[in-house]
Amino acid sequence: MLEQSDRVMDVNVRATFQLTMLCAPHLIETRGNVVNVSGVGGTRPLAGFLVSCMSSSTMDHMTACTALELASTGVRVNSVNPGVIATAEVLTRARMTDE
Repeated sequence: MLEQSDRVMDVNVRATFQLTMLCAPHLIETRGNVVNVSGVGGTRPLAGFLVSCMSSSTMDHMTACTALELASTGVRVNSVNPGVIATAEVLTRARMTDE
């Protein structure tokens, strides 16, 4: 479980943070924009999706903090939070039915 948690956080959060920091000088020079993709789990808890919700809430907070850090340079930083996509796995893990 811990290895899976580390992998999810590395892919979803650490990679985004590292890429943003590497791109920051170019973004500042060109007054670029950052759009991070998070998830609805960042704004509300979902049963059976602990690590995913942790990752999404971390992404949302990192996005807000990065936006504050770069605001004075003209770089905008936002995130989108897509909702749950009702796949068989999602429905099963969340103990939901098709209805």
